[in-house]
Amino acid sequence: TYYTHEAVINKPILVDNKSKIVIHPTLVSGELLKDREGKEIFKIGKGGAGDFYSTFEGEEVWFIYKYFEPWEWIIAYAVPVKEKYSDLRQFSMLLLAIMAVIGSVVATGLSLIVKRLLGPVKTLTGVTSQIAEGKLDHPISVHTNDEIGVLAKSFNVMRDAIKEKIEHLNQEVVERKKIEEELRGLQRYLSDIINSMPSVIIGIDETKVVTQWNKKAELVSGVSAFDAYGKRLDDVFPMLHSISSTISESLERNEIKKITRRERKVESGFVVEDVTVYPVEHSGGKGRSAVIRVDNVTKEFELEMQISHSSKMDAIG
Repeated sequence: TYYTHEAVINKPILVDNKSKIVIHPTLVSGELLKDREGKEIFKIGKGGAGDFYSTFEGEEVWFIYKYFEPWEWIIAYAVPVKEKYSDLRQFSMLLLAIMAVIGSVVATGLSLIVKRLLGPVKTLTGVTSQIAEGKLDHPISVHTNDEIGVLAKSFNVMRDAIKEKIEHLNQEVVERKKIEEELRGLQRYLSDIINSMPSVIIGIDETKVVTQWNKKAELVSGVSAFDAYGKRLDDVFPMLHSISSTISESLERNEIKKITRRERKVESGFVVEDVTVYPVEHSGGKGRSAVIRVDNVTKEFELEMQISHSSKMDAIG
């Protein structure tokens, strides 16, 4: 190929066994064939053939030679190295171009495949983020027949189930708030009734700790309901200390105990009170409590005393 290609400049050379030129396209016969450094190019003994590389006329040259013994001549061809490998370079460049085109096509194909595969995954990721933020009104639009499609359908079912559960919980919360508001209203109503009663009303648990304290109890004891709650009865209403055993008995036996016409000294003299202990047994048997009612019957007592005195006077005549 190197000797028939039109672009290759072949340089046939004929030298004798002393490296002197016999025939050369450009050099004079009889001269020594030397390289750029002045060294003889051909130092070949008799016989043989082969090739070697050297510098000739300012460029790298590939020499191919054969020794002809009858004439003791060496026939050689000088082929520039750049021409020798020109086909290889062209092939290399062509191969690189083909590889670049194939790589570009493969990269484009892979990009499309990855985009097709990762597109539904990105959609699922975005929808799951929205679900995590509580946004449940966005359906998952993934329509494939592979595992991603099955997963998308499962996500839609899960989203609908979560949405339904949240709506149910919201309804329960609304109903619970309504019930709690009704209970608070009922509690306020009962508290208003208790506070409007002229009697002292005190609620205690089984350890005689105050759980209820109406306005009349505040007025008589001088202790506010806020300060009385959670305190021992004897500490906030000591005037009942003398009947502590009766209160304990009522709690233990679950019996109503009543003490009538009980006199209690005050700064202005004395007052007469009726004390009633009402035990309260809780449902399920979880502990007991009691309600203590203290009624001031001083006026009724004084009226009874006056009537009794009048009756005695009438009897004496």
